[in-house]
Amino acid sequence: MLWITADWTRPMTAQKRTAVAYYRTSSAANVGADKDSLARQQDAVGSYAKAQRIEVVRTFYDEAVSGSDPIDQRTGFVELLAFIAEHDVQVVLVENASRFARDLVVQITGHDLLKDRGVELIPADAPDFFVDEGPTATMVRQILGAVSQFEKASLVHKLRVARDRKSATL
Repeated sequence: MLWITADWTRPMTAQKRTAVAYYRTSSAANVGADKDSLARQQDAVGSYAKAQRIEVVRTFYDEAVSGSDPIDQRTGFVELLAFIAEHDVQVVLVENASRFARDLVVQITGHDLLKDRGVELIPADAPDFFVDEGPTATMVRQILGAVSQFEKASLVHKLRVARDRKSATL
C-alpha cells in the first residue's frame, strides 16, 4: 500500500500493526486438544487480525485460570505484560471481553493498567468496546461486565447444586 505525505512528493509505506493475542480458559475440564475453548478463541482473534491487517507476533494462554483472578496473578498475562513492554507492542487482542476478565473490577483495573501503558485492548467480537471513553460507553462496559460476572456466578451455583444433588443420590 502506498501513501503520499502532506507535501505530495515523498511516498510513505503503510506499516502493518502488530499485536499479541491473549487466550484464557477457566476450567481445566475445557483444556486440551479435544476441547473447543482455545481453538474458538484462536479462530476469532485470527480472523479479526487478518481482516484488520494486524500481525499477531506472539500469543499468551492462561489455562484453567478463572476470569475473576486479577490479571497480575495470571502467569500468561504477566508474561504478556513483560513481552509488550520489552517489544513495544501496543495492541492486545482477545476473543471477547469476558475472555479478558469475568469480574467487573478485574476488567476495569486490567483495562486501566493496559491503557496507562499505552496499550489498546481489542475484543475481536466488539473492537470498539474499550475505545470509547464517554460516560455512556463506560456505563455500558460496566453493565456488561456485571452481567458477565453474574452469569459466571450463576453457572457456578447451578453446577454446585447439580453436583450436590448427584452426591445425595449415591
